[in-house]
Amino acid sequence: MDSPATMTHSNSGIRDILILKSDRLYADALHRAANDVFPRASIQLFTRLDEARTSLNAKAIDLLLTDINTVDG
Repeated sequence: MDSPATMTHSNSGIRDILILKSDRLYADALHRAANDVFPRASIQLFTRLDEARTSLNAKAIDLLLTDINTVDG
């Protein structure tokens, strides 16, 4: 059996992911991890809350990964 970190969920319905993380290094690591788990998903990466909000207003997402406390929010 695959571990959760190596399983892919191609039929999970997760197609659009938004990552909001002020720390760019950590954001890139989350992006890589999300891409490994959901290889067919479109992943948007933001380090600023205002940019993420604009994107959320324009397009629905299936999964949001974020800080509880963002630098600008």
